[in-house]
Amino acid sequence: MVLTVPLITIPIHKAFSTDLHYDMFFGGVILFFFALLLLLKKVIYHAILIVACAAIFTLNLFMLKSLSEDIALSLGFICIAGYIAGIIGLLTYSRSWNRLPYAGAALSLIIIPILLISISSPPHRKLVTPASEWILIGIQVFITILLLSIGYIDRRESWLSKAPLLIVAIGLILLGSWLFIANNNLGKIYAIVDIIVAFIAFYAFLKIPKPNKV
Repeated sequence: MVLTVPLITIPIHKAFSTDLHYDMFFGGVILFFFALLLLLKKVIYHAILIVACAAIFTLNLFMLKSLSEDIALSLGFICIAGYIAGIIGLLTYSRSWNRLPYAGAALSLIIIPILLISISSPPHRKLVTPASEWILIGIQVFITILLLSIGYIDRRESWLSKAPLLIVAIGLILLGSWLFIANNNLGKIYAIVDIIVAFIAFYAFLKIPKPNKV
């Protein structure tokens, strides 16, 4: 917790004069949320943080016209940091196998606002054509629900879990690679997150416990 104080206060004092200050602030906020929830020592609070940050971040997107740019960017910045801290906590403090598909679903969820940003962006900043963006949103919603379902059902050593996880992993690696090569910075963020989700899904596929294990 002590480490977060200079990481957050120095960039504010220096008025974010360099890119390093943004990185320090972002890292400081992540550590702050993580350290705060560490004191509570309950995985459920990390899950609540993920849902709350996703909701506020999405609401922030629809209020961009009524908020000043500085407020909107700051709020979005803090929400993303809190979201990442929640996912790290979920992966760190949960000992069940379910944490893997749940973490993948949480990461997949954050891509939806990125696609919504693309829809409202000018043509030269769009990820793909407008019709394709809605298709990608549909795919991302489906993947999020699928990973949540796999984690909730928790079928051990079952093809009902293994096959979807493998399909999600391969599909997202291909989609993410294509978006990374063919798109702008926003598309690259989308691609990197999708590839991370793919590796989490593949790791979950490898780590599905035997029926007699807990």
